[in-house]
Amino acid sequence: MLKNQDYERLLHEIKNAVCVISCSLQLIERSHPEVSDYAFWQDTTSDLTSLRTLLVDVSNTQLSSHPKKESVNLEAFLNEVKSACPAAGTSGHPLVIDIEKGLTEGYFDPARIQHALLKILDNAFDALYEDGVVLLRVYSRENGIVFQIRDNGRGIAKDALPQIFQPFFGSKSGKSGLGLPISKGIVESHGGTLTIESELAKGTTITIFLPVD
Repeated sequence: MLKNQDYERLLHEIKNAVCVISCSLQLIERSHPEVSDYAFWQDTTSDLTSLRTLLVDVSNTQLSSHPKKESVNLEAFLNEVKSACPAAGTSGHPLVIDIEKGLTEGYFDPARIQHALLKILDNAFDALYEDGVVLLRVYSRENGIVFQIRDNGRGIAKDALPQIFQPFFGSKSGKSGLGLPISKGIVESHGGTLTIESELAKGTTITIFLPVD
């Protein structure tokens, strides 16, 4: 039976092979720009990008166990999250951050919680209408801290909500379908909870509660 390190080694080899293919395609296009006009060239490069995204998300499933908790300056942490969120700077939609007055520190694994938040934010921006907004609220609750992401986008059908955390459910082109399951695993590895509320054409709210140990 394969052990965890065997899977990690196998995944590493696949990622290397995909990287070589990607570099080769880039070199071909640079030397022969006309290939971009060929049928299926764009589909090929797009599929390769999707494969790389999938491999990254699969490798990040290890983030859902054994968090390294530490005291975190929330203002600095949230600034890093905003800077690391591509859609916050390129989508034309604002990311509004609202942190409770006087709340300055949290206790969690910053790298893993940032990863979880970025996956959720990516989904939130992707769901927005033309005049959409994403709100990230951070506030204290008894024995813990809450990160709440709310958008006023397309929303999720009620009958789809029970399946939303299943791997690959509703995956779109360029996305792995693993973002929410990974985020939920990261939060639960902290002893926390991740819940979702949504209504079609009105938006979605995801609430993360992280207990203070």
